[in-house]
Amino acid sequence: AIQQRNLVELDKLLLERSTPGNPLYQQWFSFEEVGQMTSNPDGAKAVEDWLAENNIEVSWKSAHSDYIRATAKISQWEQMLNTKFYEFEDQSRVKSSKKNRVMHRATEYSLPEHVAPHLHTVFNTVQVPPVYRKKYYMKDMKFENKVTANLRKDVQAGAPQVTVAFLNEYY
Repeated sequence: AIQQRNLVELDKLLLERSTPGNPLYQQWFSFEEVGQMTSNPDGAKAVEDWLAENNIEVSWKSAHSDYIRATAKISQWEQMLNTKFYEFEDQSRVKSSKKNRVMHRATEYSLPEHVAPHLHTVFNTVQVPPVYRKKYYMKDMKFENKVTANLRKDVQAGAPQVTVAFLNEYY
């Protein structure tokens, strides 16, 4: 992610346009106007040049070059980012989808001085995806007594399947 420009100014302008009574209230910027205000062509060029110097081809850029995607071997990223990647396995995901459970991440990385001011972050380095919550299914639960008019009388609060431990683990 390329370091964007004018973010403090953009925040101020957004607050003005979001404040009832302000003459600019609800006069929103277009995607193009925000892009012109925040894009950093010099930063994007510096990052693209750095990638090219290391024989890495850019495979995609966002509309205003805020984001650049490049693919290379892990060994090459290790050398460029002065780091070591490790294989991590997310065991909260379904067991049959090993492809989606294993990821390569580093514990830290560093950037060359001439590139660091132009990059906000390098994705898929130290970031990990969210952990998925286990899903619980109680197959033995039977709802033979349907709830009728008087809810308080017919519902049993102390059902044996719902325990404090179950609720703590589920939530």
